[in-house]
Amino acid sequence: MNDSPSVAAGWFPDPTGRFEVRYHNGRAWTADVADGGHRMVDPHGVSASAVAPARATRPQAPDEPAPNRAATAGMIVAIVAASLTWLPFVVVVGVVLAIVALGLSIAGLSRSGTTGSGRGSAIAGLSIALGALLLAVLGVAVSVLVYTEIDAFRTPGPHEATITECALNDSTVTASGTITNLGDEQRSYSIEVAIVRAGTDNVQRSPRVDIDDVAPGATASFELEGSVGVDAVDCRIESVDGPLPFGVEI
Repeated sequence: MNDSPSVAAGWFPDPTGRFEVRYHNGRAWTADVADGGHRMVDPHGVSASAVAPARATRPQAPDEPAPNRAATAGMIVAIVAASLTWLPFVVVVGVVLAIVALGLSIAGLSRSGTTGSGRGSAIAGLSIALGALLLAVLGVAVSVLVYTEIDAFRTPGPHEATITECALNDSTVTASGTITNLGDEQRSYSIEVAIVRAGTDNVQRSPRVDIDDVAPGATASFELEGSVGVDAVDCRIESVDGPLPFGVEI
């Protein structure tokens, strides 16, 4: 009997074909055979060419799908784009990123058919990128609004502002003045008055007053107060701006 590669001992189909099954002891075939459930001994033994029963093999794990980097990158870039397109001024960067995300996601979706992976990420990237482009409409509108507010603040138009009175009563300073709109459009103003120690540039307070809707050629008066800890003060116009953007001092 020939030696064979080591396998689990047991009954297997007879490799010689003379009997139904033959016993393999784990190392070689034996003369123990059986037919129809009746066990016997093969008087002829087993030929040297008898093949050992096949050893059990472990099932191999299926190959993992190849990574779809385009789909993943498209989704990530789309998320970044969506976080930027609604913001004023950086909306331009968001739109560029959204277009890049669309390209990557389309490539990833096409690649998912061959790699078997990334389809979900590619679809998510497409959806988010399209949403980011829609948000860009809001971003542009907000950008225009913010620019208009800041531009109005920085360009008050031609005007003439003067201090008419600067009175100190105990520790409270009352400053009065006028502003004339020298332009041809109705204007609103935000006037900052510096209260300084008399004869110096030492600013004690810088209160601000808002004046709305001054017609062309018209003059509006203003008054404001501030507390100081000095005995003598001077008042001067520090700055004249347009209306504060959204009412917030900058």
